[in-house]
Amino acid sequence: MNNGRSGATDNTVTSPLKRMWDQLGVFSFFKVMVQLIGLFRGFIAMDEGAKRIGEFGVGTNFGISRYCYDLLFDEKIGGTVHIALGRAYPECRGVNQSAFHWDLIKDLRVEGALFLDDRKLIENGKFLLD
Repeated sequence: MNNGRSGATDNTVTSPLKRMWDQLGVFSFFKVMVQLIGLFRGFIAMDEGAKRIGEFGVGTNFGISRYCYDLLFDEKIGGTVHIALGRAYPECRGVNQSAFHWDLIKDLRVEGALFLDDRKLIENGKFLLD
């Protein structure tokens, strides 16, 4: 079943940028990209805290195997990492203040790695802890 979010039926997600490229063509695509960059610059100029990382997390719930398009679940998928630009949650001892909060998720399950102080902690969605 195609829910409009993916061009695939095997739980893989087609990149929204790839779909936009396919639908718009090169010139319209770059016009939209310039507009999106302007929008992003406006967001991070909103206040001093908007350009800072307010949240960082590592997904550890391997019981969630595919995106459900609800960030509260998706950011916890095992083998992913996420950051949020802007506001931090004081309940989690965060101190960054901003009117802006934008969650970004990177899926490391297919490829990618997370390093902390030059030590690889996650590779291809798997934890490498001793």
